[in-house]
Amino acid sequence: DPFAGERERIAEQNRVDREAALDAQVASLGLKDPYRNNAPITTNQELLQFQEQSRREKIGRLAKAAGMTEAEVQELIDQHPDVVAGKQYRQQLQAQAEEQNRQKAERALNADLAEIERLMPGAGTREGVVSHESWPKVRQLMEYNPKMGLLQAFRAVNAERIAAGVAGKAAGAAKRNAASKGHLKKAAGRGEGLPEVPADVRTI
Repeated sequence: DPFAGERERIAEQNRVDREAALDAQVASLGLKDPYRNNAPITTNQELLQFQEQSRREKIGRLAKAAGMTEAEVQELIDQHPDVVAGKQYRQQLQAQAEEQNRQKAERALNADLAEIERLMPGAGTREGVVSHESWPKVRQLMEYNPKMGLLQAFRAVNAERIAAGVAGKAAGAAKRNAASKGHLKKAAGRGEGLPEVPADVRTI
């Protein structure tokens, strides 16, 4: 699939954007990490680290009180029905998020193809892009710069063709507009020299 890399690039950007939004949400909570001298918790990763440290501390206290090892306590916790159900639920949410991300990437790719079709008619399909003479350079540019998307690379490689196409369309539109004005002028000229119609007749 020649577009697998593009889908993955879009999906990865979606994940980065989602993580950034989550970091902003965590930072807005104003939490502090007592395990890091009450340093502010500003990212989701820092929050997860704090939660993991807190979980280990609680397991240590439980193990000491029960005369068990931390591994034995952890095994009991992992086998608890609520914990098992919670783990399964989180896995389902993760799978749903990945599927939504995949669909979003697919929609973004289709939007890029639609824009390519507008810029260069006939090239805005999967087959059209791959079979286009500029595809080797487009693919090479995307491989050289992984952050560059399909649309951006296609525009860069075909800048002159696209500009020529836009200029051609503008010239064609101007020509049609001039022809239309000429037609209207000729039509208006047909009425010249005719006798004036009296006002009382025009109102009949």
